[in-house]
Amino acid sequence: MMKTDQMLNWWKEASLEFPEDLPVYSLREQSLREKRLDQFSAKIKARAKQARGSLEAIRKQKAELLNELTTFFRYTLDYSEEQVETILSDKMVSSTWTFMKAAKKYDPTLSHESIFQALRNVWILNGLQLLLGKPVELTASIFAYSMLYPYTDNYLDDASISTLEKLAFGDRFANRLAGEPEIPQNSQEEKIFEMVELIEGEWSRDLYPNLYQSLLEIHAAQSESVCLIEGVKELNFEQRLAICIHKGGTSVVADGYLLAGNLSREKEAFLYAYGAYLQLLDDFQDLSDDVNERVWTAFAFAAKGEQLDQILNRTFHLGQRVIQQAEEMDSDEVPVFQSLMQKSIELFLVEAVQANSRFFSPEYVEAFDRRSPISFDLIEKKTGTFSPYQNQLFERLIQQALDGEPEEDFPFLQNKPAETAGLS
Repeated sequence: MMKTDQMLNWWKEASLEFPEDLPVYSLREQSLREKRLDQFSAKIKARAKQARGSLEAIRKQKAELLNELTTFFRYTLDYSEEQVETILSDKMVSSTWTFMKAAKKYDPTLSHESIFQALRNVWILNGLQLLLGKPVELTASIFAYSMLYPYTDNYLDDASISTLEKLAFGDRFANRLAGEPEIPQNSQEEKIFEMVELIEGEWSRDLYPNLYQSLLEIHAAQSESVCLIEGVKELNFEQRLAICIHKGGTSVVADGYLLAGNLSREKEAFLYAYGAYLQLLDDFQDLSDDVNERVWTAFAFAAKGEQLDQILNRTFHLGQRVIQQAEEMDSDEVPVFQSLMQKSIELFLVEAVQANSRFFSPEYVEAFDRRSPISFDLIEKKTGTFSPYQNQLFERLIQQALDGEPEEDFPFLQNKPAETAGLS
């Protein structure tokens, strides 16, 4: 738990001051971006009604959609040209399309929501490929690891499955991650175990034991997070924060091992910090849902007794330290990765304040409204949160990836365990 303790120390040392360095948007600038957002949303809706047409027409629509997406990121959300070129590079886009098509081919019953949930991890892994000097592409391990958590989440959220059954599944899953033979008890479990088999097809257990240890550690961390559910265990704020940090940190450390096979101590330390921080951002965005569902993450727990202005300030400043830590990756891509991380933090926290405004002081919400490229009033009037725009967009992206394209074979879906797989 040494890395968890370090993150807790960084948290305690982080400033409580308001993040004055966040960009400020005038009413005129917000109004202009809101008009662009409306135009973009109208185009997405229009595209949803378009007939499929020929393969050539569909590919032309895809190209047009990506051009519109470039404009949206650049001139509505205020990404820099270099940032947009990175996140919408040919290789990143190709990995995205390939994953969506492979996911649907593997499991035609998979919902768009589950694909999008998995896709977010694909993007994190593709970004880490840049930092680790790996080609940006969809690998067997990226596909498998990204699919694991929609499957396990859906399994654990299924109200028709008893708690005892879920606990027994957790034990079987841990055994399977450890390389022990386990017989799946149902079709969902079969898919989960098949994802582990895909990873084994790329990385030999004998040659890369640390990789499989990292998978066991994320499984243990996720199991421990059950303690956040009301009534399971009495915990204070710091104990809850440690659970959230460890869950996020172990997840992205596993990402790194699945990309590289082995990691230096310095790289593992950064990946842990990065993953822990992503988890804290997620916890802020999910704050209202967690409170309603009585899942007492550190931030939900704190919200029972105080406004969260200073806690969000501290979260922002902790992120600045994690960004600096990225220099440990010793890659030419570090500067653009750091700039993208900075932009993501800004948008994550703006959205967190907008979507969970009841947990912050009115003055704080107003201050963050001025830091949003789109005014909170407009978001609340039209959609309630940013999410409907995002969901509408990505549903269309998923449909565009699938519509009319010829059948493809995905060799990694046929991977089998091999003693020397994964060697370069």
